[in-house]
Amino acid sequence: RTPIAQEAYRINPAATNAEVANDETLQLRIASEQAIESFEEIKAVPGVESLQNFWNAREDVRWARPFFVPPKLKEKRVTRAKFEKEVIVVVKKQWHIDESIFYPRKVESDAKDYFDNDRVQRKQLSCDWKLTSQ
Repeated sequence: RTPIAQEAYRINPAATNAEVANDETLQLRIASEQAIESFEEIKAVPGVESLQNFWNAREDVRWARPFFVPPKLKEKRVTRAKFEKEVIVVVKKQWHIDESIFYPRKVESDAKDYFDNDRVQRKQLSCDWKLTSQ
């Protein structure tokens, strides 16, 4: 027998054992008779209680009837390999003007600085004034 067939026989004893099959059949008959009696009770005494009794009896029939349980073979359990997260620390360098694109201004500008000083602003004003006065 294949492993699937062996498992199917193991979890469905009524399929191979006559005593178990007879017990299950007897349980189904008893549940069916109780359902029929509770249905007759509904006809005789209609009401919520008799309807609930019938409902319960019907559920008993549903669960007492023999049914085939499909086999479930044990599968090999596979686990993922554990790994440690790699922590990357990014150290942000503090910005400094001497290391920026503005550094050439300190050397090339009239003020020889990053900002125009009073001397350079006066010179700019006098040039602009001459242009507007002409």
